[in-house]
Formats: sequence, C-alpha cells, structure tokens
Amino acid sequence: MSSDRPEPTNWRKARASWGENKCVEVGRTIDGAAVRHSQHPDGERLEFSARAWRAFTDGLHRGDYDLG
Repeated sequence: MSSDRPEPTNWRKARASWGENKCVEVGRTIDGAAVRHSQHPDGERLEFSARAWRAFTDGLHRGDYDLG
C-alpha cells in the first residue's frame, strides 16, 4: 500500500478471531489506530484518530455495541 503516511506499527490480532479466516488486526499510527484484515495485510485499512479510537474502545468496554 503506497502512502505518504508512515505504516502503522505493533499490529495485533483480535483474540476472538484466532484460528478463523475472519481475522482483524489493529495497529498503532502516529495519531491514532488502524484496522486491517490479517489475511490481506497489504490491502485496504481503516484509520481512526486517537480521539475516535478512544471513543470506540470506551463504548466497547461499556457494552454499547453488544448485540444481546
């Protein structure tokens, strides 16, 4: 993937997706976080500002996105 922005670092695979073909990885960027499909590491990725990522992860911890 070509870009003027530095490549995200410290990619980590989501624990819930280990052993399956639907794997998500999160990496640190200069000003936030990026998400990519681990089976296609050079493909498209979503990037979030630090503020947006923090709001999303805070919502996860509160259970805002629980389906049940």
